[in-house]
Amino acid sequence: MKKSLFDPKVKQELVSRLDKLAENTVPQWGIMKPEQMVHHVYMATKIAAGELKVPDRSSFFTRTVLRYFMLSGKVPSIKQMEKRPIETMEEFNMVKANIPYDDLNTERSRLKTQWEKLSSLTSFPERHPRIGKMNRDNWGQQLYAHANYHLTQFSV
Repeated sequence: MKKSLFDPKVKQELVSRLDKLAENTVPQWGIMKPEQMVHHVYMATKIAAGELKVPDRSSFFTRTVLRYFMLSGKVPSIKQMEKRPIETMEEFNMVKANIPYDDLNTERSRLKTQWEKLSSLTSFPERHPRIGKMNRDNWGQQLYAHANYHLTQFSV
């Protein structure tokens, strides 16, 4: 069974990993700082909560191949990332869009609160802007996979 943010044990695992993140943690790939990464993950959760509307930019490729990876929780190898980096949605591209963020502890607290809120929701958007049609189970898997990807990026 795929991991989901909505599984209390899995959520606690993510929280424990998030708590290990330090301000001086260096990413294995990419250029975000730890606090930028946490804010990026937080912003992406706002789509699942229905708090942020992003235009549908899905394509056949993203609704099939990318969907598989985004729901699997698998993290590409560094070699794969160098060969074909995953394109960040412009609304969440912390560096290119120069999105403001707070200190790591504030960002960490905000994300934990959002994860708790999402776990109690029963209604979610019917579509993800990159991978198409979604149900609650898919959202839980996607939220886990996105957090896992970025926590792995920072070796936690």
